[in-house]
Amino acid sequence: MRRYTLLLLWVAVAACSSELSQPEAQPDTGPSPIHDPLSMPAEPTLDPESFASVETCVECHPGHVAEWNQSAHSLATKDPVWRTLVAVRQDHLSSMEDQFCTQCHSAIGTRGGVFVPGFSFDDVSGVSLEGVTCVACHQVVGMERNYNAGHVLDPTAPMVGGITDPKSSSAHESVGDGLIQSSAFCGGCHDVIENSGLN
Repeated sequence: MRRYTLLLLWVAVAACSSELSQPEAQPDTGPSPIHDPLSMPAEPTLDPESFASVETCVECHPGHVAEWNQSAHSLATKDPVWRTLVAVRQDHLSSMEDQFCTQCHSAIGTRGGVFVPGFSFDDVSGVSLEGVTCVACHQVVGMERNYNAGHVLDPTAPMVGGITDPKSSSAHESVGDGLIQSSAFCGGCHDVIENSGLN
């Protein structure tokens, strides 16, 4: 009888200890948004307003801006087909990957906290809505990787171009760098690796 009582006592103590050590159930909030410290940060890493608008560039570079206006880069955030695809991803993936497409289509807006999970294009304006605008390429100071928006942007950097010995102006300092003419530079956005882990 004594063994039986000790066994019951041991079972009761074990059950209480087990109950005490169980963590409280957490509410299911669904999958967490996917982030990348460089191109899809959880918190803004730059201020979009610190980058010049294309409207500033047109004063001195009307020909270049006219070319840009005819390019797909100028439609990077405005193309209705692309916006529809973004809306489909938002719906099907519960806004888990809302920054995945915008990390290249508007690197400045994505890194500046304009394009966040659940964003609406109705709330986007300024240089963030200009998409792949002049400064999105000409203020790249390096590459961390040659895919998925691997460019390093710096709003305080001089304008970078492919001319070896550029002339700076009163509007901005200019420097030459072969990187901007390289395939790796273009690959920084035009090579895309789906990194969600979803099947």
